[in-house]
Amino acid sequence: MQSPTFWRRSPGALRFRSQPEASVQTRLVLTIRGWCLLIIGAAALWGATLIALPDLAYIGCIFLAILVAAALWQFIGRKAGELTRSVSTEILSVGHESTIEARFRAQSLMPTPVGSCTDALPDALRGDATGTVPTIGSSLRRGAQTLTVRYPVTGVRRGVHKIGPFRITTTDPFGLVRRHTSLGEATPVTIAPALVPIAALPISAGESGGSLHSSTSHLGEGADNLIARPYAPGDSMRRIHWRATAHRDQLMVRQEEKESTPRAIIVLDRAVTRWHAAAGQSEAKDAAFETMLSMCVSVAARLMFEGYLVVVCDQDGVELCDPLTDDADIPGMLSAFATVTTHGGDRWEQLRALAPEGGAGPLVLLTRGVTPQQTAAIAPLAHSSTFAVLFAADTEATVLDECHHAGWRTSAVDAADIRRRDDAVISAWLTALEQGASRVDS
Repeated sequence: MQSPTFWRRSPGALRFRSQPEASVQTRLVLTIRGWCLLIIGAAALWGATLIALPDLAYIGCIFLAILVAAALWQFIGRKAGELTRSVSTEILSVGHESTIEARFRAQSLMPTPVGSCTDALPDALRGDATGTVPTIGSSLRRGAQTLTVRYPVTGVRRGVHKIGPFRITTTDPFGLVRRHTSLGEATPVTIAPALVPIAALPISAGESGGSLHSSTSHLGEGADNLIARPYAPGDSMRRIHWRATAHRDQLMVRQEEKESTPRAIIVLDRAVTRWHAAAGQSEAKDAAFETMLSMCVSVAARLMFEGYLVVVCDQDGVELCDPLTDDADIPGMLSAFATVTTHGGDRWEQLRALAPEGGAGPLVLLTRGVTPQQTAAIAPLAHSSTFAVLFAADTEATVLDECHHAGWRTSAVDAADIRRRDDAVISAWLTALEQGASRVDS
């Protein structure tokens, strides 16, 4: 894996999530060479008292003085503080690589040798967070300097975890005393399910209800879409459509075209009885549930890009995140799904109330272990949408065939580990798109 590298930064560099200097902790320890010098110096002094040899005592004092000088060098030498961290992506995700950047200010009264650093990573992140701290000159001439270390990490388990503390290790020029400095407090980071880029809907906008629909009605200040209507008292004179006025020989005004966005409904069935016990815990160890969460956020993002207002809820109708209307809503959805666990019981009889109004938008149901009896319960839902998709894990093929016959596009979602999860999501989505729907009138 790529090792961390350093860049020098000028004072006043951009800071993220600053940590107070009160969180800086320092301790000095002797190296093996320092312990040897201490033992030899102490032995020389002790031996000089036994054999009354002043020269031996002089040598012991010199050794101990060198050790004290090395400790003073470390004590008044390099100082560091004001640690900040930032992430290259808006949010970390499972199985995908991001770069963490740690910045800190360093100063020293005298030139210092090269040191080392390491950032403590939780077991939910995989990466090499060690590096080399370059030598810095005297701050009497150059002032404090800002150093930056960057290192790649890969999310292993979703949730909210903490990075830190950041530790810097330096030694004196003689290699006798080592200084350990811990900077800042642990920084919380959010690791979300992987958002996998999936293919666009191949069906027409008219079939699925996709893209923005326009309807003309109200007055007001808006886009000029060149739609004219007769002037009415109270209309602004600025909205007079002069070309239409001249053509019709009566006063005409521009009427804005108002856009309405069709709604897509995504239902994540997270009933406790449907998933393994591990899915109800914060450790995120149920591969089937984790794959389904990645499937859910990926489909939600895809439908949002298709022009839908996307509502994501569970089987109880509880919205799991704010509705998605544009790109700015995606980080909020991912943050919300970082801590989603199983909750509630089977509420399939209530799912009909969640169907899109007027059947204009897609309806996506993600669940596990569908039974033949439940196939009949969700069959009417397929007729409430022109694009009904069922993603199911651990469900028999015959049951999926029955759902397909009832009008659903069906796709089996395999429980995959982190390395194969993206492929599992892409494969399940393509299966649903290529399959099409088989409509049966009820």
